[in-house]
Amino acid sequence: MGIKYNMAVGLNKGHKVTPVEGGRKTRPSRRKGACTKHARFVRDLVREVTGFAPYERRIQELLRISKDRRALKFAKKRVCVDFDKIKKFIFCLYILIMNFEV
Repeated sequence: MGIKYNMAVGLNKGHKVTPVEGGRKTRPSRRKGACTKHARFVRDLVREVTGFAPYERRIQELLRISKDRRALKFAKKRVCVDFDKIKKFIFCLYILIMNFEV
């Protein structure tokens, strides 16, 4: 994105330049959390082979009997970090739904 006007003051101040063609490349720090196809495949394979941890099975059991709030509290106690707790809760819920569909 370039400067529009060759002015010393105002919102568009500065030297007039032409915009970069095709935009800028994303920085590695912006791509850091993204999961590649290979990494996703490996994670799914490991999950299939090893199964679930005991606390994940407990969360699924609580979700199965409609104790959502209790399951969330249990996840909070086990996982600690708030965002990770919610992510784990949603993951267990997703697995449970997928098992019902099959």
